[in-house]
Amino acid sequence: MTIKFRIKRRKSSLVENGIVTISLRSWSDFSKYIEERLVERKTYIYRGQESAKWELIPTFFRNLQTKQRKHVSETRKKHLENFRMAARGRRGSNPPEIKEENQWWSLGQHHGLDTPLLDWTESPFVALYFAFKKENKVKNDSRIVYCLSENSVNEKYEEIMRHYAFEKANYKMQNIGVSMLDRLQESVALPKKSVLKEPDPPESIEIVRPMSDENFRLVSQRGLFVRVPDSIKLEDWIMKHFEGESKKYKLIRIKMPNKDRESCLRFLNRMNINHLSLFPDLYGASAHCNNDLNIKNY
Repeated sequence: MTIKFRIKRRKSSLVENGIVTISLRSWSDFSKYIEERLVERKTYIYRGQESAKWELIPTFFRNLQTKQRKHVSETRKKHLENFRMAARGRRGSNPPEIKEENQWWSLGQHHGLDTPLLDWTESPFVALYFAFKKENKVKNDSRIVYCLSENSVNEKYEEIMRHYAFEKANYKMQNIGVSMLDRLQESVALPKKSVLKEPDPPESIEIVRPMSDENFRLVSQRGLFVRVPDSIKLEDWIMKHFEGESKKYKLIRIKMPNKDRESCLRFLNRMNINHLSLFPDLYGASAHCNNDLNIKNY
């Protein structure tokens, strides 16, 4: 069963656990869909990928060796500590102090570190550019842009953290009671009550908006990050925490055929969305000139 829209050249699956897939016949329908459905909704953030077959998994988990997967949390902490030590003296003179863990991950992501973060942007057309910027010669593959409801993620994150805080407080209070009971039991030789297990930290995705001035690309790309829990696919997390949701779009998957790449990049270049504007450095200048050399009428 499909949902019909005003744009005839588009079909959609039904919403399942908050996720819907929109299939376009051409990238040129992308702007029509954004204008019709999302332009008034500032609560969505976007991510473009060259292949719809790629999963939403950060580089840290994707590249993690199999033997390390049994100790993901410890490996992640050690990896970040190694980066913090390696970065000493390499951030220029008098660099700003970084206190939060996610800010360190953000800095590392900018400089090529494998991290538990996924890159996103506030601009659907910047996401479209990243979906088409490289050639993809895989037959019958599709380009894809993901649209994630930031408000829904933030609300769910706060809900999960409130529940965790309650469980942790309950654990502390009950263990205080167990400790007092132990002293009483020792005095009268009664069987001891077992100590409760401390609740594990929750598995929740988190929106990260870095405040550091060290990432010029992030500003140019209107970028932000999504922190993903250890070894969990973002789509799996959405399906789990929005199970049964059949009306509201929490995650939209916009699939487009893997064709007319050069036409798409010419269109975006006219909108000043290119490597020159998104990467304000020599790398961006070089890549932009390469596109100008290799794409006719760029």
